[in-house]
Amino acid sequence: MALLEPVPMWIHGVNAKNNEVTGAFNFGVVKADEDSGVEKFYFWNNYGGTENAPKMEDVTITTRDLEGGDGGTAGKIVEAVRDNWMKVKVDSLGETGFTPIGRGGVGTVNPSGMKDIGTNGETKNIHADTAVAWTASQTWSLGQFVKPTADNGFIYEVTTAGLGDATEPTWLTTEGLLVTDGTATLTARKIMNKPAPKEILGLANSTQDDGTGASDAAGNFAEFSIMGSVPAQATTGRNRGNFQMSYRFV
Repeated sequence: MALLEPVPMWIHGVNAKNNEVTGAFNFGVVKADEDSGVEKFYFWNNYGGTENAPKMEDVTITTRDLEGGDGGTAGKIVEAVRDNWMKVKVDSLGETGFTPIGRGGVGTVNPSGMKDIGTNGETKNIHADTAVAWTASQTWSLGQFVKPTADNGFIYEVTTAGLGDATEPTWLTTEGLLVTDGTATLTARKIMNKPAPKEILGLANSTQDDGTGASDAAGNFAEFSIMGSVPAQATTGRNRGNFQMSYRFV
Protein backbone atom coordinates (compact mmCIF):
# COMPACT_ATOMS: atom_id res chain seq x y z
CA MET A 1 0.00 0.00 0.00
CA ALA A 2 1.34 3.43 -0.93
CA LEU A 3 2.28 5.79 1.89
CA LEU A 4 -0.07 8.70 2.62
CA GLU A 5 2.51 11.49 2.79
CA PRO A 6 6.12 12.22 1.81
CA VAL A 7 8.95 10.98 4.02
CA PRO A 8 11.52 13.82 4.24
CA MET A 9 15.13 13.37 5.30
CA TRP A 10 18.14 15.72 5.47
CA ILE A 11 21.59 14.25 4.84
CA HIS A 12 24.92 16.06 5.19
CA GLY A 13 28.17 15.34 3.35
CA VAL A 14 28.10 11.86 1.81
CA ASN A 15 24.73 10.81 0.43
CA ALA A 16 23.94 8.01 2.88
CA LYS A 17 21.33 7.52 5.58
CA ASN A 18 24.19 7.03 8.03
CA ASN A 19 24.80 10.80 7.66
CA GLU A 20 21.22 11.88 8.39
CA VAL A 21 20.91 15.27 10.09
CA THR A 22 18.63 14.86 13.10
CA GLY A 23 19.53 17.94 15.13
CA ALA A 24 21.15 21.33 14.86
CA PHE A 25 23.93 21.82 12.33
CA ASN A 26 26.82 24.13 13.22
CA PHE A 27 28.40 26.15 10.42
CA GLY A 28 31.14 27.18 12.84
CA VAL A 29 32.67 30.58 13.52
CA VAL A 30 32.79 32.95 10.54
CA LYS A 31 34.52 36.30 10.75
CA ALA A 32 32.88 39.48 9.50
CA ASP A 33 33.53 40.17 5.82
CA GLU A 34 34.27 36.48 5.16
CA ASP A 35 32.49 33.43 3.81
CA SER A 36 31.90 30.18 5.61
CA GLY A 37 32.93 26.88 4.11
CA VAL A 38 30.59 25.24 1.61
CA GLU A 39 28.51 22.40 3.07
CA LYS A 40 26.85 19.72 0.93
CA PHE A 41 23.33 18.54 1.75
CA TYR A 42 20.80 16.14 0.29
CA PHE A 43 17.06 16.43 0.83
CA TRP A 44 15.33 13.08 0.32
CA ASN A 45 11.81 11.81 -0.06
CA ASN A 46 11.31 8.20 1.01
CA TYR A 47 14.93 7.08 1.39
CA GLY A 48 15.01 3.30 0.94
CA GLY A 49 11.22 3.10 1.12
CA THR A 50 9.70 -0.21 0.02
CA GLU A 51 6.38 1.44 -0.87
CA ASN A 52 5.68 4.57 -2.94
CA ALA A 53 5.18 7.87 -1.14
CA PRO A 54 3.54 11.00 -2.64
CA LYS A 55 5.89 13.26 -4.55
CA MET A 56 6.82 16.65 -3.12
CA GLU A 57 5.67 19.57 -5.28
CA ASP A 58 6.66 23.27 -5.30
CA VAL A 59 9.71 22.54 -3.17
CA THR A 60 11.52 25.63 -1.82
CA ILE A 61 14.11 26.41 0.83
CA THR A 62 14.64 29.50 3.00
CA THR A 63 15.86 30.41 6.49
CA ARG A 64 13.80 31.43 9.50
CA ASP A 65 14.53 32.27 13.13
CA LEU A 66 13.73 29.72 15.82
CA GLU A 67 10.20 31.10 16.16
CA GLY A 68 9.53 30.86 12.43
CA GLY A 69 9.98 34.58 11.83
CA ASP A 70 12.11 36.57 9.42
CA GLY A 71 14.81 37.39 11.95
CA GLY A 72 13.70 40.98 12.42
CA THR A 73 11.82 40.82 15.73
CA ALA A 74 13.05 43.54 18.11
CA GLY A 75 15.13 42.05 20.88
CA LYS A 76 15.42 38.76 19.00
CA ILE A 77 17.33 39.82 15.89
CA VAL A 78 18.88 37.03 13.84
CA GLU A 79 21.05 38.80 11.30
CA ALA A 80 21.74 35.66 9.26
CA VAL A 81 18.01 35.41 8.47
CA ARG A 82 17.11 39.11 8.38
CA ASP A 83 20.03 40.08 6.16
CA ASN A 84 20.07 37.01 3.88
CA TRP A 85 23.52 35.71 4.82
CA MET A 86 22.93 32.10 3.77
CA LYS A 87 23.26 31.12 0.11
CA VAL A 88 22.18 28.01 -1.80
CA LYS A 89 23.33 26.37 -5.03
CA VAL A 90 21.24 23.44 -6.32
CA ASP A 91 23.80 20.97 -7.64
CA SER A 92 21.18 18.47 -8.80
CA LEU A 93 19.96 21.12 -11.26
CA GLY A 94 23.46 21.84 -12.51
CA GLU A 95 23.59 25.34 -10.99
CA THR A 96 26.93 27.10 -10.72
CA GLY A 97 25.99 30.21 -8.71
CA PHE A 98 24.69 30.74 -5.18
CA THR A 99 21.37 32.48 -4.36
CA PRO A 100 20.84 34.29 -1.03
CA ILE A 101 17.91 33.05 1.07
CA GLY A 102 16.22 34.40 4.17
CA ARG A 103 14.01 37.43 4.68
CA GLY A 104 14.51 38.72 1.14
CA GLY A 105 13.03 42.15 0.63
CA VAL A 106 12.67 44.87 -1.99
CA GLY A 107 15.97 45.76 -3.60
CA THR A 108 17.73 42.52 -2.58
CA VAL A 109 19.18 39.99 -5.01
CA ASN A 110 16.37 37.56 -4.16
CA PRO A 111 13.28 39.55 -3.03
CA SER A 112 11.25 36.47 -2.09
CA GLY A 113 14.02 35.13 0.14
CA MET A 114 13.15 31.64 -1.11
CA LYS A 115 14.95 29.30 -3.47
CA ASP A 116 13.40 26.65 -5.73
CA ILE A 117 14.68 23.13 -5.13
CA GLY A 118 14.57 20.22 -7.57
CA THR A 119 16.58 17.66 -9.49
CA ASN A 120 17.38 16.52 -13.00
CA GLY A 121 17.87 12.99 -11.67
CA GLU A 122 15.69 9.96 -12.40
CA THR A 123 14.43 7.11 -10.25
CA LYS A 124 14.42 3.56 -11.59
CA ASN A 125 11.31 1.47 -11.00
CA ILE A 126 12.18 -0.87 -8.15
CA HIS A 127 10.69 -3.81 -10.08
CA ALA A 128 12.59 -3.20 -13.33
CA ASP A 129 15.35 -5.73 -12.68
CA THR A 130 13.03 -8.50 -11.49
CA ALA A 131 10.25 -8.19 -14.12
CA VAL A 132 9.80 -11.44 -16.04
CA ALA A 133 9.91 -11.57 -19.83
CA TRP A 134 6.60 -12.08 -21.59
CA THR A 135 5.96 -15.61 -22.83
CA ALA A 136 3.00 -17.06 -24.70
CA SER A 137 -0.01 -18.49 -22.87
CA GLN A 138 1.41 -17.64 -19.47
CA THR A 139 -0.66 -17.46 -16.32
CA TRP A 140 -0.08 -14.01 -14.83
CA SER A 141 -0.48 -13.46 -11.09
CA LEU A 142 -1.77 -10.29 -9.45
CA GLY A 143 1.08 -7.90 -8.66
CA GLN A 144 3.56 -9.58 -11.00
CA PHE A 145 5.68 -7.37 -13.28
CA VAL A 146 6.17 -8.27 -16.94
CA LYS A 147 8.57 -6.87 -19.54
CA PRO A 148 8.04 -7.02 -23.31
CA THR A 149 10.33 -9.19 -25.43
CA ALA A 150 11.68 -5.94 -26.96
CA ASP A 151 12.63 -3.21 -24.48
CA ASN A 152 10.41 -0.11 -24.78
CA GLY A 153 11.25 1.71 -21.53
CA PHE A 154 8.25 0.26 -19.68
CA ILE A 155 7.35 -2.71 -17.53
CA TYR A 156 3.77 -3.84 -16.91
CA GLU A 157 2.12 -4.58 -13.58
CA VAL A 158 -0.50 -7.32 -13.53
CA THR A 159 -3.56 -5.63 -12.08
CA THR A 160 -6.03 -8.36 -13.10
CA ALA A 161 -4.71 -11.91 -12.94
CA GLY A 162 -5.43 -14.25 -15.82
CA LEU A 163 -4.21 -16.42 -18.69
CA GLY A 164 -2.26 -14.65 -21.42
CA ASP A 165 -2.69 -15.05 -25.18
CA ALA A 166 -0.51 -17.05 -27.52
CA THR A 167 0.37 -13.76 -29.28
CA GLU A 168 2.27 -10.93 -27.59
CA PRO A 169 0.02 -7.91 -26.98
CA THR A 170 0.59 -4.39 -28.25
CA TRP A 171 2.45 -2.71 -25.43
CA LEU A 172 1.14 0.81 -24.75
CA THR A 173 3.80 3.28 -23.69
CA THR A 174 1.92 5.80 -21.57
CA GLU A 175 2.10 5.60 -17.77
CA GLY A 176 -1.05 4.05 -16.32
CA LEU A 177 -2.64 2.77 -19.54
CA LEU A 178 -4.03 -0.76 -19.53
CA VAL A 179 -2.83 -3.60 -21.74
CA THR A 180 -4.97 -6.70 -22.24
CA ASP A 181 -3.25 -10.06 -22.55
CA GLY A 182 -5.90 -12.79 -22.80
CA THR A 183 -7.91 -12.61 -19.60
CA ALA A 184 -5.18 -10.67 -17.76
CA THR A 185 -4.89 -6.90 -17.52
CA LEU A 186 -1.54 -5.19 -17.13
CA THR A 187 -0.83 -1.54 -16.29
CA ALA A 188 2.04 0.35 -17.95
CA ARG A 189 4.78 1.57 -15.58
CA LYS A 190 7.79 3.65 -16.64
CA ILE A 191 11.18 2.18 -15.88
CA MET A 192 12.89 5.57 -15.46
CA ASN A 193 10.94 8.38 -13.77
CA LYS A 194 11.97 12.04 -13.80
CA PRO A 195 10.29 14.69 -11.64
CA ALA A 196 8.92 17.93 -13.04
CA PRO A 197 10.56 21.23 -12.03
CA LYS A 198 10.39 21.93 -8.25
CA GLU A 199 9.41 18.30 -7.59
CA ILE A 200 11.02 15.43 -5.69
CA LEU A 201 9.63 11.94 -6.31
CA GLY A 202 8.74 9.53 -3.52
CA LEU A 203 8.98 6.24 -5.41
CA ALA A 204 9.97 3.00 -3.72
CA ASN A 205 13.69 2.32 -3.96
CA SER A 206 16.31 -0.05 -2.61
CA THR A 207 18.85 2.50 -1.36
CA GLN A 208 20.89 1.07 1.52
CA ASP A 209 21.91 2.89 4.71
CA ASP A 210 25.47 3.29 3.40
CA GLY A 211 24.19 5.00 0.22
CA THR A 212 24.47 2.00 -2.07
CA GLY A 213 21.76 2.25 -4.75
CA ALA A 214 21.23 6.01 -4.38
CA SER A 215 22.12 6.55 -8.04
CA ASP A 216 19.01 4.55 -9.02
CA ALA A 217 16.85 6.87 -6.90
CA ALA A 218 18.18 10.23 -8.10
CA GLY A 219 14.66 11.55 -8.72
CA ASN A 220 13.94 11.09 -5.01
CA PHE A 221 16.44 13.64 -3.71
CA ALA A 222 17.81 17.10 -4.35
CA GLU A 223 21.50 17.82 -3.86
CA PHE A 224 22.52 21.33 -2.89
CA SER A 225 25.39 23.33 -1.41
CA ILE A 226 24.98 25.92 1.36
CA MET A 227 27.38 28.64 2.47
CA GLY A 228 27.19 31.78 4.59
CA SER A 229 28.48 35.22 3.62
CA VAL A 230 28.95 37.47 6.65
CA PRO A 231 29.09 41.21 5.85
CA ALA A 232 31.67 43.57 7.34
CA GLN A 233 29.01 45.36 9.42
CA ALA A 234 27.83 42.17 11.16
CA THR A 235 27.71 42.30 14.95
CA THR A 236 29.32 39.78 17.25
CA GLY A 237 27.19 36.91 18.47
CA ARG A 238 25.65 33.56 17.67
CA ASN A 239 23.01 33.34 14.95
CA ARG A 240 20.56 30.55 15.56
CA GLY A 241 17.98 29.76 12.94
CA ASN A 242 16.39 27.07 10.82
CA PHE A 243 16.52 26.05 7.21
CA GLN A 244 12.90 25.71 6.19
CA MET A 245 12.01 23.35 3.35
CA SER A 246 8.46 23.86 2.08
CA TYR A 247 6.46 21.62 -0.25
CA ARG A 248 2.95 20.45 -0.95
CA PHE A 249 1.61 17.01 -1.85
CA VAL A 250 -1.58 15.37 -2.95
